[in-house]
Amino acid sequence: AAMFLTMIRWAADRWLATAWSLAGTAMVVVALAERLTLMDRMNTIFKVYNGAWLLLAVALAIVLLRARGRMLSVTLSVFLVLAPVALVNLPLGVAQGWLQPRKASPRPTLDGRAFLRSDPTDAFLINALNGAARPGDVVAEAAGPSYRQFTRIAMHTGLPTVVGWEWHLRQRGQSLGAIEDRVRDLATMYRGIDPRDRREALDRYGVDWIVLGELERTTYDLHANDPFEGVPGVVLWTRQGSTVLYRVVR
Repeated sequence: AAMFLTMIRWAADRWLATAWSLAGTAMVVVALAERLTLMDRMNTIFKVYNGAWLLLAVALAIVLLRARGRMLSVTLSVFLVLAPVALVNLPLGVAQGWLQPRKASPRPTLDGRAFLRSDPTDAFLINALNGAARPGDVVAEAAGPSYRQFTRIAMHTGLPTVVGWEWHLRQRGQSLGAIEDRVRDLATMYRGIDPRDRREALDRYGVDWIVLGELERTTYDLHANDPFEGVPGVVLWTRQGSTVLYRVVR
């Protein structure tokens, strides 16, 4: 606000004053991002810079439209150097996304779940929950390292889960101890010895559904055909081969 008011007072053209104040604000933001870290460097850089690019882009557009004489010449010289770079960079980015996808899927598509066609077990669980679960139902699924397949059921159904990716939870103020407690309780739900302890863990988090896919079997070393047999109130809802969806009855 101080920068904007200062530029308004010094500049005769209010549009140019707005442009320079936006550009100045963007550079202050860049300087702060270079000197300060919020949680981690990667998130600080790309999230803060996203806003700075928008401020600089709006400022440049205003200057191109309002500048005259020498100022216009200088601005155009900068713009004409950067514009071809942007025009080349955009198709390169599109090409990289097309040729080197993080996950193979039918293309082109705007369906964010198209890749599940190559993973029928997860697709079965997700479709079953989307058809049977009510909004707000809690689902138990395997927990593990961030940025991998874990928490995939919550992602594709919108249902709350017992515990998500550790780093994201810590970014949002959850204590490491609380996260570790949930991870341990989740392991108790899936491979505990005493059925009563397993039921208590389910009730502690109000679990309504339990998924048992290949990921859960691998994570918790489950080989039995029905690992939840004997756990009070856990009912087999539907299955496809070794992939099972359980309903937890109150």
